[in-house]
Amino acid sequence: MDYIISCRTAVCGHSFCEECITESLIRKKECPHCRKDIRKWVLQKSEIVDNAVQILIDSKRENGEEDEAKRLEERIKNQKKWLEKHKVQDVKAGDKIDVLDTEHIWCSAIVELKIKTASKMPLLYVHYEGWSRKYDEYMFVTNRRIAPVGTYTKRNDIPRYKLPNSL
Repeated sequence: MDYIISCRTAVCGHSFCEECITESLIRKKECPHCRKDIRKWVLQKSEIVDNAVQILIDSKRENGEEDEAKRLEERIKNQKKWLEKHKVQDVKAGDKIDVLDTEHIWCSAIVELKIKTASKMPLLYVHYEGWSRKYDEYMFVTNRRIAPVGTYTKRNDIPRYKLPNSL
């Protein structure tokens, strides 16, 4: 075990690194600690834990434990890179993206429409490739359920649908 980086807390009260719990929930719908079904719940950001880790880094540096402080800072930097890799940038109508559907399976989708909103946060209308239009969704470009094309759908280690040719 290591320090939690970018803490997310599940409805059961257990806390995990954002990257760790995201990867875990791709494969299983349960808390890795207590096995409660948590996939349908929003994971809450825990700034208290994040701040405590930063205080720990500062403390280690003050106590001359520079190597440990650098190791933690490197983990934070890697987590930020991971997060940035999963953000959709400059998307437009016709672009393909990866979308986590309501059954928690990553699918390929096409951005059918990009709508400018008053909040300046674009709203996307997405169509799941190979599926009926009744499954189409609207979602903000910042939604954690969307990722650049291939981020998840090109992976062989995650669940996927076996679609018949005639859907």
